[in-house]
This record gives sequence, C-alpha cells and structure tokens, in this order.
Amino acid sequence: MFKYVRFDSIEPQKKKKNDLKAICFTLIALVGVVFLCSYFFISDPFKRCNTNRINTLSKIKINGKWFVDVSGRVILFHGINAVKKSFPWLPDEAYNNLRDPNHLSNLKRWGFNTVRLGFMWSGLMPEKDTINQTYLNEMIDIVNQLARYNFYVLIDLHQDMMSSKFASYDGVPLWLLNEMPNSRFQFPWPLKNETLNMSVFAAYITEPCSFAFQCLYKNVNGFQEYFLKYWQIVSQTFVNYPNILGYEVISRSDLLYLMNAFFFKTKYLF
Repeated sequence: MFKYVRFDSIEPQKKKKNDLKAICFTLIALVGVVFLCSYFFISDPFKRCNTNRINTLSKIKINGKWFVDVSGRVILFHGINAVKKSFPWLPDEAYNNLRDPNHLSNLKRWGFNTVRLGFMWSGLMPEKDTINQTYLNEMIDIVNQLARYNFYVLIDLHQDMMSSKFASYDGVPLWLLNEMPNSRFQFPWPLKNETLNMSVFAAYITEPCSFAFQCLYKNVNGFQEYFLKYWQIVSQTFVNYPNILGYEVISRSDLLYLMNAFFFKTKYLF
C-alpha cells in the first residue's frame, strides 16, 4: 500500500540530505586542496626522503651517440656550473650554495640533474708537496650532498689563463708557476693593459701565458708530475662514487703554442 505524502512535507527532508552531501563534498575538496598545497608548495618532497643516506644513481654508459643508464634508457643532462675562483675555493656562494638543501631542492624542481664542479688545484695543493686534507674532505662532503639529491657530477680542474701572474686567479698553484723559467717577454706582451681591461681572456694570446702552458705540455721542471698527482688523488678519491659522471682534465687549455712556434721561436715546444 502506498503512503501518500504531501509534497510540502517532503521537500525539507530532501533539502537536508542535499545540504549534507554538499557539506561532505566541500570538506573532501578542502582536504584535497590542503594536501596538494602541502605537497607542492609547503613541504619539500626531497626533504621527505632520508637525505642522510646516499642515493644510488644509475651508472652511465655510452650507446652509440647516446648516454644511457643501466636499463638502456637515454639520459639527458641539464646542468649548472659551480666554481669558486678564490680562497677557500669552495662553491658556497649564497646564490649557488651546494650545501644548502633548499637550493638543491629548487634545482631539482627546475629540472637540473648535473653539476660541473670546480675542484681547484690551488685548493688541493696550496703548498709544494702538500695535500690540503681539509679541502679534500669539504669537496667529498659536497659530492655526497649532491648524491643525496640525485645530481650527477662532472669534476672540473678549472682555470682561466692559468695564474694571477696573467691577470687572472691561481687556477694553477702560484708556487708551481714560480718554479717555471721566465718567458722571453714580459706580460702582457704583445698586448697592452688596455686590451686586458676590455677582456681579461685576451691574456691567453700573450706570450708569457702561452709559454706557461708549454711548460705544462713539455713537463718543464716536473710540471706534469704535479698535474698527474692532482688527478691521481681526485680520481682515487671518487672512483666508487656512482654520481661521478666524468672528469674535465683541464678547462680552457691553451692552443696558441703554434703561434709561438712561428713567431716567438720558443724552445720548449714539442
């Protein structure tokens, strides 16, 4: 038997049920918004992982013209440059502090996965026959920190025009340059100081700077032995680090010794 109900008596009941559903959906939506905001804007997803543990990055191999991981997937590297060109030779500037978890998290969020890390020769060997263990430990800590945030590292023996003797900084330890013989001409021959004021990189084409590079190439006074000692220490230190992508043997090496061969007749050429 049907129950007859006046419409004006059932409408309030429907309205209450509809109001309850609306409240429930609103609460669920608010909870979802709060969760998403906390995930993407408030909390750092990289901080939720255990950053005390060194994450294991896939070792990189070469497959034809591609870099691939152990699963054969092509890896594209998007990197930043991190070089400190003065004492204490550590990349810890406020705008690019590789020790700062917030900075590294931002870099990851922006799509970076690689750091070209300046491992400075003057920092490792500040004095003759001396290894700065403090500097080495600091650089190990930085590489470990980068590994925690899944960054590959290209270690770079960075230098520009080799030395403070050539209007630059000491990319090569000054004590080592001081053990080299004098060049035929005074720096900045054949340029003038006004030229260097326009571009300090013009020092590369000066005879003294080019001559200093030739001392390295020709192993004058054991130059290469110290160079190889640097790389022996660095490569042995990081041999088992999976996030080490490779080694840049020396940045911006001089190729102007041919100019000396034809114009300056420097005897230390090959």
